Amino acid sequence: MQLKEKDTVIFFGDSITACNKTNHEGASAKDVLGSGYVNMMNSHYLLYNPKLKLRIINQGISGNRSVDLIERLEKDVLSIKPNHVFLMIGINDAWRTLDNIQIPRFQTTLKDYQNNIDQLVKTMLNHSINVILMSPFHLEPNRNDDLRKAVDSYNVFLKQYAKQHNLLFIDLQSAFDELLKQTSVYVLSQDRIHVNMAGHMFIKDTILKHIG
Repeated sequence: MQLKEKDTVIFFGDSITACNKTNHEGASAKDVLGSGYVNMMNSHYLLYNPKLKLRIINQGISGNRSVDLIERLEKDVLSIKPNHVFLMIGINDAWRTLDNIQIPRFQTTLKDYQNNIDQLVKTMLNHSINVILMSPFHLEPNRNDDLRKAVDSYNVFLKQYAKQHNLLFIDLQSAFDELLKQTSVYVLSQDRIHVNMAGHMFIKDTILKHIG
């Protein structure tokens, strides 16, 4: 996949994408892009390929689940008419389901997640948007951990779904798993979910390996 001159690129997701982003009037470029991998992607192209003149937009919101992205898809994506959308969502679907067993509105079954992703992707494809799926991740080496198992089940689906629909799939979970064979998780994250600047740099580098 190659980005073209003056393409509009949206990164659509949760707090990992948002990473301290603010939207108040007069906010600086850093605030609008956040302080994580989206800002790093923008900086990369400004520095190494400024002639592309990309418009990069951070549409991450902390705490969002897949159902929340459906609710704001029109306003935050379709109305902007982007060329490409990088979609990463799922950790809150799994986390809230496990943390709030007694609260039905926080429960997201695997089937719910699959249906939500399908609705998001097909709606964007119907608007001629190139969709790139990025796996949610949990930096937990124990594959029997409940949250890790839930995220893994999402990623099995995402990988198959991307193949079926001829979409680019960026498997961040597998990339982090390889990195963690030689790096302590605490180099990347304090809670195994929200990555620090080293983790964001790794996400940026992994994306660039797939899109050039």
